[in-house]
Amino acid sequence: MLDRELWIASAQQEGSSLEAALDQFDRLPSPNLVEIIGRWRGASIPTGHVLDGMLEAFQWYGKAFLDEERVFPLLFGTSSPVALNPRFLPLNNATARLQRLGPVRLLFRLGYRAMATDKPTARLRTLTCRGVPTMSMIYDRQPIIDSFRRVTPDLLLGMMDCRGFEPLFFALHRDKGGRVGAR
Repeated sequence: MLDRELWIASAQQEGSSLEAALDQFDRLPSPNLVEIIGRWRGASIPTGHVLDGMLEAFQWYGKAFLDEERVFPLLFGTSSPVALNPRFLPLNNATARLQRLGPVRLLFRLGYRAMATDKPTARLRTLTCRGVPTMSMIYDRQPIIDSFRRVTPDLLLGMMDCRGFEPLFFALHRDKGGRVGAR
């Protein structure tokens, strides 16, 4: 899998075409539930998506999978990441452009802890994604499904499927320490 790891590292730095990202995704196996449990550090893979770099601009940390029913899809913050409730995140193209403004990012960074939750806001299920049974995360209150493919036991390639958008790609690197905190 070294070539896939190298592709991800390169794509995170230099970007990728959507077609190349889909090709890489399609070549990988799905992780099982046991393999995905834990806290993961996220990083976008730019493909020209309107949301490329958006999560990092807002100090996205990653995701935490406690079990099949308890998932925290959005961890934010750099030193002590907190789980945010995704229902506070409006998703549309106009909002994506607005969020690029510095004042909006500053307000988010100052107030994101007010959107924190200690309740899980997503679930894990095996769904068919691009013709393959795939471990997927279903948001409770957003039209989003994230699907994951295994590169190594400590590296996943993720694809966000959100109504009205092209797929968004990201990598998840296993975080060997830490916990999920709400506040």
